[in-house]
Amino acid sequence: MIINGNKVPYVEVAYEFARNPSRYSYDFRQRRLGGASIDNKRIEPLELSIPVIYSRRDTEKTWDEIKEELAEFLYNAGESKISFSLGDDKYYKAQVMSVEIAEEHEYAARGNILIVGSDSYRRGDTVTLNLTPTKQTFTIKGQAETPWRSKTTFTEPANQFTLESNSWGLIINSNFIVGDTLEIDYETRDILLNGENIDVGLSLESEWFILDAGTMELRASHPTDLTYTERYY
Repeated sequence: MIINGNKVPYVEVAYEFARNPSRYSYDFRQRRLGGASIDNKRIEPLELSIPVIYSRRDTEKTWDEIKEELAEFLYNAGESKISFSLGDDKYYKAQVMSVEIAEEHEYAARGNILIVGSDSYRRGDTVTLNLTPTKQTFTIKGQAETPWRSKTTFTEPANQFTLESNSWGLIINSNFIVGDTLEIDYETRDILLNGENIDVGLSLESEWFILDAGTMELRASHPTDLTYTERYY
């Protein structure tokens, strides 16, 4: 088990652990003539109990000392990157909620580590696309839609910036000068010019867009780096 690139000490994931693909939750809406339609389809949050084996064969520490060290290592504020040694390089964005030791023997113990996340996607590589004023076709990698961030450094003055996808786009009106840095975050809806919020400059004609897995056409009125992280079920 690996957290933020570091192997969890004293811990190996038990052989019976099996990861399942992400699942959706949904609502039924009854039809007047019978049956139902499916509404509000949404990815479920992550709640994953991982069976593990603890070992102290290579240390003189007591179980109590090991438990204290594990608690310090595992209980981080906020979400971490959590992956497994026998899997691929993809990871969950989650946090450890509990560490249980159910069977404690002289040199080995069994138990579970519970991780929880706001969604059950696994993340892959972080990819940066270089957008230009000419529309280009890009392949968005992964299996599911994903949010994005962009960064634009102006090399000439402008009073408007546009960022467009296949059929939607953002229009931002401001007096941009050479050297200005514009950063946009899809998830938080932040629009920052040199670190200051300028969301009042967002045109009412704008439509926020998410990146869909597959091919998309994208362009920006000024050279822009658009960054996303692959999402998998």
